[in-house]
Amino acid sequence: MTIRIAATALLIAAPLCAQVPQATALYEQARFEEAKRLLAPMTNNPDALFLLGKIALLQEDDEAATSILGKVVEARPANADVQYWFGLANRSVMMHSSFFKQPFYAGKMREALEHAVQLDPNHFEARLALIDYYIFAPAIAGGSEEKAIAQAAEVSKRDKFMGHRAYARMYIRQKKLDLARKELLDAVREQPASAVAHTALGTFYGANDKDYP
Repeated sequence: MTIRIAATALLIAAPLCAQVPQATALYEQARFEEAKRLLAPMTNNPDALFLLGKIALLQEDDEAATSILGKVVEARPANADVQYWFGLANRSVMMHSSFFKQPFYAGKMREALEHAVQLDPNHFEARLALIDYYIFAPAIAGGSEEKAIAQAAEVSKRDKFMGHRAYARMYIRQKKLDLARKELLDAVREQPASAVAHTALGTFYGANDKDYP
């Protein structure tokens, strides 16, 4: 009887597990509602919850995103990408919170992003998000231009193109557009065949110089 129950449980679980890759494919196509329908039954599956949390954040359901991703952090505290997305969720909540609640969410955001970088020193997106935090946050909340520079330098040491991107991001936040432009121009000169380098420069021209041609 026990063997029969176990076999039945495996048969039920197998299709559910197979739905995570299907939902991932839908997520990558931005077919979020279809992905959510597939993932809904898997309330205790960290992979399913991670996808649901990311979808909630992309759909601007910040409260749901922090709640869901918080559960994933509990299940997988050593996953850098999970920490990164949890940081983003708290950043989004912070941006829509009252002045009095902002420090709480800012602290959780910084803690998650710093943890992500500790877990994976090559998690460049987390380092870029930390640059934003250190530039904009007041000193009492951990903001520091020196810390932002240190993050950009660390990225540059690990990946030259991403280093240009990190410094450019920092300079844009500081309204030092000439320095930011130089970083992205240098990236194109160093990698003239890189579509990513050209895209980054083109995006800068459009967003900051309003030079659309």
